[in-house]
Amino acid sequence: MSDIERNDFSFGEDYFSDNDINEIVERCKLILSGELQEDSIKYIDNSIEILLDHFRYEEVLEIVKDLISAHPFNYENYYRAGFCLFRMNEPALAYRSLSKAQSLNPNNTSILIEKAMVCIHMNRLKEASGYLRAAYEIDRNDPRTYFAYGIIYKRIKKYFKAIKFLRRAAKLDHEDSEVLYLLAHCYRDINNFGFAMDAIERYLELEPKCSDGWMFKGQILERLNRVERALNAFSTSIALDPLNLSALFSFVELNIGLRKYKIALDSLNSASIMHPGNYAIYFKIGEIWMLKQDYFTAAEFFSKTLASDRKFASAYIERAYCNLKTGEYQLALSDLHDGLIHSTRDGKGLWGSFGKWGFKLGDDDLEYISHFEEIIGIHPENLVTWLQLAEIKLDYKNPHHALIALKNALATKPLNGKTYFLLSRLAYRLGNNKQGLAYLRAAFRADGSLIDAFKKNNPIVYHSRIFQSLFGDLTEDK
Repeated sequence: MSDIERNDFSFGEDYFSDNDINEIVERCKLILSGELQEDSIKYIDNSIEILLDHFRYEEVLEIVKDLISAHPFNYENYYRAGFCLFRMNEPALAYRSLSKAQSLNPNNTSILIEKAMVCIHMNRLKEASGYLRAAYEIDRNDPRTYFAYGIIYKRIKKYFKAIKFLRRAAKLDHEDSEVLYLLAHCYRDINNFGFAMDAIERYLELEPKCSDGWMFKGQILERLNRVERALNAFSTSIALDPLNLSALFSFVELNIGLRKYKIALDSLNSASIMHPGNYAIYFKIGEIWMLKQDYFTAAEFFSKTLASDRKFASAYIERAYCNLKTGEYQLALSDLHDGLIHSTRDGKGLWGSFGKWGFKLGDDDLEYISHFEEIIGIHPENLVTWLQLAEIKLDYKNPHHALIALKNALATKPLNGKTYFLLSRLAYRLGNNKQGLAYLRAAFRADGSLIDAFKKNNPIVYHSRIFQSLFGDLTEDK
């Protein structure tokens, strides 16, 4: 009796254990080590289908490579290799393999559509459209073609066209859950939440154990103001996948909105056990304790957040407010400083240039400095040049010369907001947070446009409790 005849697997089964799968792989390897017969090739083909159904792409790829060595002109094996490589996040290699398959069989719609999907992944949408058009000319009723077009149109945000193609795909194949999932998202993107709900419910009938599907349903129910059903959907999503943090935070935010702080905290504390060191969980716990006005406990969790991510600006900003409320004024100013720096890339957006000279510091810096000093020698009352020179000196980490330039700027035009703004930067650079705050307030008081620029460049800080506490009297009309 041959190995094939001794096979006790039923290829009609839907479920195979890991041991079953591993045994199938080993049998394929054994068969491939010898001379291939017709019955053995059939067994391998059936085995590949099972392995693909169980997402065992690496094992399939190894089997297919051996098949290609034995039959180098079989297009199907190149197609299988491309199929697996794409799902192993190797789009360039997948493209090459699919191109080889296409050269051997240029009119195969599966190859054309799969190649189009690879091109979509690589954002080569025009090329993808060409392959889809070719597939359409061969078979105008292949739902995969319409699905791929739906992906393209959603990618370029033409949602109504995407919906048109996806509805056609769904009509041609009622069992394709991916089509319904994407269709639900397109309806969501045009704010048609009723149709989005219909599509996601049809999807969940096909994929009842999909955690992301239940999370999406919860988000749509929340938009439809069906709060209790939304909470149940989020709970189902978390139960199906306790590691789904998006579902967790959606559940938590909804409970916070309902002021069910205990439920939200219990959920986050449970999640922190499975995700130790996750800064987002600690931060959200801190926010809830702030809402409960327990600023000591909130500050403790913001500190845990920063222990996991030292550059998380929002944690500094919120801890600054906690320190302010608990009377730790110096700590509050220190956290505000760190929040200002980390709210933009190294503070670059916060301390943006006022001039229009548009150069970067480099080997020619001394030439620029000489140029500005020459202008100042001719026109010592030129305010903009003094400010430009001060900024260069600050970037050169020469605070003493920057201070001299800013003093001359103030002598040229007293109470100038931009000068105070740079003085604030200088004070923060030198670690004088109290003086930095004073100059920043003076800058905003002298020039209201600076507040508008600050709001645009630093929304995290501007809309924070600490900023409104320290600058609220200057932003009342903003």
